[in-house]
Amino acid sequence: MKIDYIIPASLTDGFCGQIAFFRASLNALGPPYSDARLVAVFGDPPAPELPPRWRRHFEGIEVEWVYNSTRKVPECYAGQHWRRYEVFRPDCDLVVLCDADVAQLRPMDALARTLIEESAIGGVIAHYHFPRPGREKNPVADWAELGLKIMGAPLNLTYPYALAPPGSPAQAPFYVNYGVVMGTPHAMTALYRCQRAISDEISGFVTPYFAPQVSVALACIKAGLACTALPMRYNYPNDPIADELYPGQMEQIIFLHYLRRDSLNRAQIFANREAFDAFMAATLDGSNEIFRHHVAHVTGAVYPFDG
Repeated sequence: MKIDYIIPASLTDGFCGQIAFFRASLNALGPPYSDARLVAVFGDPPAPELPPRWRRHFEGIEVEWVYNSTRKVPECYAGQHWRRYEVFRPDCDLVVLCDADVAQLRPMDALARTLIEESAIGGVIAHYHFPRPGREKNPVADWAELGLKIMGAPLNLTYPYALAPPGSPAQAPFYVNYGVVMGTPHAMTALYRCQRAISDEISGFVTPYFAPQVSVALACIKAGLACTALPMRYNYPNDPIADELYPGQMEQIIFLHYLRRDSLNRAQIFANREAFDAFMAATLDGSNEIFRHHVAHVTGAVYPFDG
């Protein structure tokens, strides 16, 4: 099985360390993950060149550069977003688009085979509804407006948001957290083409930060793609609310998304030895402790990225 992992990033020590650790996590899983292709898509670098201290730690990582002369954040996000769909191999079996602050803890062989057989897009439903500046959150109204705007008809809202209280009503379509989204090259290409076709209409509706994530939901529907809402363990946040709602999933995490910064500094853990050692020595619990245990397993609890 040939897998392509594609990660967007900025050219900082924090992002470089996260991506290098992602590679180390794949290597620790053995084939086919240790044989997988990993591509880092760097947006708006000051120069298209890895800093010397990271070069040897990027063995087994391909690098793509997206440069925007205006150096404006929205354009950088957009450039990274689109470039990810342009660099995966058309003959690979599965494409995994993921954020840099993600680590794969376990194999996903059965899911990968299912997505390949069904030529489907898979992702975990988003934690919460997207914000719209100057307006109160109203998922039902927002999705209805978007459905009429993009599809000419209201959307079927079939999923509750992932971190909503138990018993919450369905308030979203297949709207997934963009930290981990996967699918076959055929499905990803169709998703990409449809996203590009509707991107201008969406950009005026939500902020540039959330527009790509929203566009995935609408493009999947508009393109008629097969979609699979995945269990939380396939994009598990280091969040105490998730730990409370999904204790069984927490014990079987496949992808851990360490995006919450209450108990750790995701930008620093792998950037330097001092921050790494502090993370190793911290008092943690729940999914944060599971993440630390994984880091210790992969690194031997010794900072692995000295220059």
